[in-house]
Amino acid sequence: GKHHEEEDDAAEQNTETYRNKIIEPFSKYNGEIITGFFKRKSHDIFQVEENILNSRLGNEIIRELKKILNREKVSVYDEKEHSGKLRHIMVRTNSKGEAMVVLIINATKVEKRDKDILMELKNKITSIKSIYISLNNKRTNFALGEKNIFIWGEKGIKEEIDGINFNISPKSFFQINLPQTKKLYSTSGKREQRENEI
Repeated sequence: GKHHEEEDDAAEQNTETYRNKIIEPFSKYNGEIITGFFKRKSHDIFQVEENILNSRLGNEIIRELKKILNREKVSVYDEKEHSGKLRHIMVRTNSKGEAMVVLIINATKVEKRDKDILMELKNKITSIKSIYISLNNKRTNFALGEKNIFIWGEKGIKEEIDGINFNISPKSFFQINLPQTKKLYSTSGKREQRENEI
């Protein structure tokens, strides 16, 4: 019916600016800390000003964090040398406009300075509800480390899809676009689990 066509339009429009997870590698360019994506077949990073798929909030958080990191002159991880600190930044957002920030660093423990940087970030951007540091000191391309250390705020952020609550944690990969997920859930009619880790 007509109702469904309107829904389809809404879903398509939403896809443009809403994706709930951003993960970007750090690199140095002309002495400045930047974030961006790997070009295919190489590990060169190119700066992305505003990736359309990312939520605006996620982009704002990453921009603000880069300002602090540049001011503090934090070192950037170098794959060839296996040295330097900053590896990736991950931001997860929910449809309520709340964010979880996970800073992935090459380290075996969290230092006070790392925490201070993140505290400054959350004081600047109040939509941040949850902060983690992920320790990854392995020679690997996999972004998230094995140890995710809870730093501040809530342990997770919640997302609700058709009355089902999902808990978003650093490990959960909530890549799905919400409008489409809603549709998926309402057609499959599954209602058993009300709290799901995704």
